[in-house]
Amino acid sequence: MTPNKLISLTFSSLFAFFAYSQSTVDQVLLNSLQDERLDGVKAQLEYYDTHSFKSPLFRELDLRVRGNDLNDIPERYGLRLGLLNPKEMQANNNFDKANKIFLANRYNYLINQILAEKYKLLIYDYSLLLKEANLRNEAERIKSFQLSKKAIVDLDDWIKIDHSLLDAELKHAELQLEKEQSKADLAGIDSTTLGINWDRFSMIQVGQMRTVLDDAISSSKLNQLALASQALDLDRLKLSIDYAESRSNLGFLQAGYDTDGDWGLKNHLAYQVGISIPIFNKDRPKLQRDELDLIENEYQLRYLSTSNRDVDMQVFNRFNAVLITYNMLNNKYEELLVIARTGVVDVDAFISLGTYLSSVNERKDQAYIELLGYYIDILENRGILAAEPYLNYLSPLLSDLSDY
Repeated sequence: MTPNKLISLTFSSLFAFFAYSQSTVDQVLLNSLQDERLDGVKAQLEYYDTHSFKSPLFRELDLRVRGNDLNDIPERYGLRLGLLNPKEMQANNNFDKANKIFLANRYNYLINQILAEKYKLLIYDYSLLLKEANLRNEAERIKSFQLSKKAIVDLDDWIKIDHSLLDAELKHAELQLEKEQSKADLAGIDSTTLGINWDRFSMIQVGQMRTVLDDAISSSKLNQLALASQALDLDRLKLSIDYAESRSNLGFLQAGYDTDGDWGLKNHLAYQVGISIPIFNKDRPKLQRDELDLIENEYQLRYLSTSNRDVDMQVFNRFNAVLITYNMLNNKYEELLVIARTGVVDVDAFISLGTYLSSVNERKDQAYIELLGYYIDILENRGILAAEPYLNYLSPLLSDLSDY
């Protein structure tokens, strides 16, 4: 085997290895379900499976023994059951059910956030792919023109052409640093990701994004506002538990046995009933302070509701504004492609057209990337990213991640 063939085979093998090692888009998104940030909530949900937060039927159980003096054996025995406030039992049961639902929803909310983070990193990585394709096409176009004019071009024109080619190649070289940083960013939140394999992936088109968003307007899932509302409800339930616990001692029932007395079992048995009169409550100041904080939290939730609605509308408006820009740039790019295909003889005209074509294509790609970002923002704000079944919202067919 010749040295050239050996080198070629080595590079081919290395390329195949790195391509195989790269992750698919579906794989990167699916790995979100194994993110370490979910471990805390998972542990809490597992704790619920093995522990109960329900209140006992009685507050306490006392065994009481009494003697007349230290030299005598005990003469009286008593078994006392402390009565628990039924409202405390009900409040604990209500909190138990609500908190388990809240933790499950918080788990989904975290998945929604993690997926949004992954989507944005994927979009950025894809934007570099578009830049690279644009620069590569520009360099190939210049080389083709340079080759066709090699025999007749003068030195001044050659310098102009070669300068344009050098600019494109330098930009391409600088872009490799951005690609490496993008790879590092992805590996920072997912150590199994060594890069993204975009070769067999088709990105969602603008019209499909619009269709998904039209459905999203009427199908809001669990989002920040819903989770905050549930957290406030939990705080109210905690306060109701605290109020009930402050009245926890309703009294007691006590059965007694006295060794001293006449013959017959009934002459030795006794009982006591105690009832706590709820006139005083030493916990009232603290409970009222907690209730005061809840009032503030309720108004903060109202503000969050208004703020979220405004932000949602702003993002929709930005999406629509950028969509208009994208369509304008796309139409202009198609016009310029027709001109470029007809062929340009003059060197200055060729360079001007190439600069114009690259600029329009770059701005078109930037608008497309912005649309993808707003598209994911809207889905994230509405909690749709974590709705089951988990879908790949960058895929034209919204592929099911569970099929991966």
